[in-house]
Amino acid sequence: MCRECVSAKEEKKERLIMKKIVLIAMLLLAAPAMAVVTITPVQEGTTAVVAINYDASVGETELVRAFALDITVDSGQTIDAITDYKEGVSVSGDKGYGIFPGSIDINDAGDINDVGTPVGDPCQLPSDTQPGLGKLGGITIEMGSLYVDGANAPDASGLLCKVEVSGDCNLTVAVNVSRGEVVMEGATLATTNLPQIIFVDVADTFTIAGNVASGAAPIKDLEGVTITGLPGDPVTDINGDYTATVDAGFTGTTTPTKAQWSIPGKSYDNVQADALSEDYAATATECYNAGAPDYAWWAANGMPPCWCYRKQCRGDANGSSFLGKPVTVADNNLLKAAFGQSTLPPDGECADFNHAGFLGKRVTVADNDILKLYFGVAELSVPECDDTYINEWKN
Repeated sequence: MCRECVSAKEEKKERLIMKKIVLIAMLLLAAPAMAVVTITPVQEGTTAVVAINYDASVGETELVRAFALDITVDSGQTIDAITDYKEGVSVSGDKGYGIFPGSIDINDAGDINDVGTPVGDPCQLPSDTQPGLGKLGGITIEMGSLYVDGANAPDASGLLCKVEVSGDCNLTVAVNVSRGEVVMEGATLATTNLPQIIFVDVADTFTIAGNVASGAAPIKDLEGVTITGLPGDPVTDINGDYTATVDAGFTGTTTPTKAQWSIPGKSYDNVQADALSEDYAATATECYNAGAPDYAWWAANGMPPCWCYRKQCRGDANGSSFLGKPVTVADNNLLKAAFGQSTLPPDGECADFNHAGFLGKRVTVADNDILKLYFGVAELSVPECDDTYINEWKN
């Protein structure tokens, strides 16, 4: 009995084992090997994740009923997670290997209360079970499928599961004899290509990259966004793109910053793979671009949102249409009230269609000429303003 085992009455343990024995009897009473199953471990890129694939599709008429495998690592590393396996009971319609005989819980009526976990418990028989997740050595996995002819039968080949290792190591996949090896329909022991050994070379660094763009029209790739919290505080280029190199296991929070924009950050925890689509959506805090001509005047005069109306620069001072025409009498009245005035009336700055002053006046002949050009013109014939100096349309 291992030191980590929780004490329990032997009688209770025996009852539990007897419940399981009905389910796994086919593993222990296997016939001579005839079927062939190929099992292949494949590292995913330079990550710490290894996919365990199986294939019984070549020349086989039987499907695999159960797997009992030892997955071990050396060099002082551990297997820290097992993922991507089926969770649920195959007999209820879940295709694949979704029952785990080593820890399944069956009540006195023969109903399955809990399918358990694919990782064998070293505190229970049989005795050749690997130590478990996070322990030196590795894990024993035990997976089975309760299927009937029809839609819930597992595929003849595919992904059995994935495991995550703690670092560079040799990873070995072998059969676990006591728990039944690989069994086909009819309790036939399969011939496998095991053991398989691969070297898992986990990258020391990974790349985090992405794009920063406005999240509302007009969509803009944002140049010059500084992303603090990533190594080197990368800055986006003319296309809004950035890239950073982080050490394996990187943990941190980013803070993207650019004047006139609000950009939520991101959090990272134990990075173990490249992340190449880490995009950010920015929200404009000022609709008019700081690089625009007369931005200083606009900012000093209350940042009127009308300068960011889609057709304000064409004479649409109020940002609305009447009878399908954006430039109407209402816009003309606003221009007339502000024309040539040193002190603008309320909303008078909205009639400054060219966003430029002349001789100390904001609304001049140039603005009147713009209004005349588009007055009474149908909506579709009035083009939107150039969005070069617009961070976000307001109307």
